[in-house]
Amino acid sequence: MNLLAEEAGLLRGPPGTAVLLIRRTAFSGERRVSYVNSWVRSDRFRFQASFVP
Repeated sequence: MNLLAEEAGLLRGPPGTAVLLIRRTAFSGERRVSYVNSWVRSDRFRFQASFVP
């Protein structure tokens, strides 16, 4: 996604800059216990994920 003005200020980047939006949901059984949105500047971080069942 691209940064909006408010997000750009928080991440210290110009509006319109491409960022990674990572959405994470954690469950305990059937109940959702956590939901997090993280915006990460793609020019400063590299993202790698592995999932093991």
